[in-house]
Amino acid sequence: MNRKKVLLLMMLLGMVLGFGPAVSAKSGRFLVGSVKGIRLDNSEWGQVKVAWDAVAAADGYWIRYDQDASMKNSWNIFVNSGTEYVIRKLDVRKEVYVSVRACRREKGWIVPGLPSEVHQCVVKGRLVVIDPGHQSHANLEMEPNGPDSKIMKYKVSGGTRGKVTKVPEYVLALDVSLKLREELEKRGYQVKMTRETHDVDISNAERAVMANEWGADVFLRIHANGSKKSSQNGCSTLCCTAQNPYPVQKWYRRSRKLSEFLVEHLAEKTKAKNLGVSETDKMTGINWSEVPVSIVEMGYMTNPREDKLMQTEAYQKKIVIGLADGVDAYFRRNTTDPEKE
Repeated sequence: MNRKKVLLLMMLLGMVLGFGPAVSAKSGRFLVGSVKGIRLDNSEWGQVKVAWDAVAAADGYWIRYDQDASMKNSWNIFVNSGTEYVIRKLDVRKEVYVSVRACRREKGWIVPGLPSEVHQCVVKGRLVVIDPGHQSHANLEMEPNGPDSKIMKYKVSGGTRGKVTKVPEYVLALDVSLKLREELEKRGYQVKMTRETHDVDISNAERAVMANEWGADVFLRIHANGSKKSSQNGCSTLCCTAQNPYPVQKWYRRSRKLSEFLVEHLAEKTKAKNLGVSETDKMTGINWSEVPVSIVEMGYMTNPREDKLMQTEAYQKKIVIGLADGVDAYFRRNTTDPEKE
């Protein structure tokens, strides 16, 4: 049997087995192999790590990437089998499209497999919406606790205030939120805020709807805690329960994970007591959300020590870095569609 017939039979066999017609344009030859374990990791903002755990019958793989879906001006990099490649200096406001193919280096032969080529959108400029809690004047009119709810809650309560400093919660919340916006923008995030001044009248439900309409990737509600016991101290976060009766229930797992990362990194940076994550379905600003959402309680303003600490520039910087690190950790973990998890 001559060489052409052998190649034809091999090609037909490959197509029957599901390897597809991936053939080198130069030689017309191909190798039957298998590929698995492609990993894409946003190890740092502005770069993506690509690794292939196993490439059978191949010397390595070609990585092709571009920040344009057409990939007309893509970069092409050959990576030896068993090694990884880090794509650096990316514009995190855009998506990154990555194509991976196993191949023989010396001839450019393509190794078909499942998959023989993978395209993934791995980086996107994330939108973080920050809601500085409360405002200069409480609004004690009522609004539904969630969509179509018969339970009514105050639109915006007055919040707490510092036991020693007498600073209102709404002032502290905005001070930290403005600094958090600056830090997140430095890290490449898009940031919008529900308020930038104290003299507003925006209900908790309206704030959540703002985040929904803006298409937030996450919604951070910045608050500080209060207690009748002045000894109570520590930081915490809140999210909905798995049984929440409103649309936000769809985002329970994301909201829970976001809350865990935020309080973990906040406590780590500030050295405050980590009170963990509380789940509740009583918060209007959570129940009206249609995106992953978390309430951050930075500390207790009714605790003399934490009250004074939270008014210092140094401690506020620690809060900001901790929260920004929590956001980073959340997005590093979650790069897939939550509906497909």
